[in-house]
Amino acid sequence: EDSLGWAIGAGVNVNLPFANSGSNIFFQGFYADGALSYIGNGITGLTGVSDYAPDGDTNSGYSLSAGIYVQATPTIGLAMDGSYAHVDVDSSSSIGDVDRWAIDGSVQWQPVSGFVMGADVGYANNSIDGTGGNSDNDFDELLFGVRMQRTF
Repeated sequence: EDSLGWAIGAGVNVNLPFANSGSNIFFQGFYADGALSYIGNGITGLTGVSDYAPDGDTNSGYSLSAGIYVQATPTIGLAMDGSYAHVDVDSSSSIGDVDRWAIDGSVQWQPVSGFVMGADVGYANNSIDGTGGNSDNDFDELLFGVRMQRTF
């Protein structure tokens, strides 16, 4: 029997007119059955998380995220976002259900038009339920990045 994966998602982006121009807040939600890459949040990069279980059944999951961007000054922008994802792994897999939540914050500075420098820091927690005698796996990630971008 062939299984075909599918996904659906929706989001809304709301401008914040009471803040500086360019400020906004967003909300997103995704559901996937056999097409887990669409739920994002890095959950499909975890070992053992795939679209299909060994018996051919599909794994399903969902993710929710929200964030805010505030143009604090004409040259400085601040952003923060958070997300949660859950995957129901089929019982024939060597791992159980997977949960991942993450929070990120960033600041960017545009000293001149077309040139942006930014820094981003993020934290994520991953929890994988063990099955068939395997123990639970819980681990954390701390990420930091720096970006310089010139647009012509």
